[in-house]
Amino acid sequence: MDTMFDNKEQARKNIYVALNKLSKIASTRPNSINVMTFAQAKLMELKNLYEDAPQTEKNEVVTVLKRIDAANSSKYEEILN
Repeated sequence: MDTMFDNKEQARKNIYVALNKLSKIASTRPNSINVMTFAQAKLMELKNLYEDAPQTEKNEVVTVLKRIDAANSSKYEEILN
């Protein structure tokens, strides 16, 4: 997230790529404490990061976050608003 100040769009793309990689880990190790801790710890940051993103980006990131942490799907839906 350090590149956020210089180039917010590129930072969002990089985070999306990283979340996709994390999604693959989450699918092989569902309910991993490390993945769940990350998802819960970064929820507010991710919501703030994507609040002014285009709707397509919001949809994509919410889909990935739901795959990572399905138990908190309703929280990730808040990103879409």
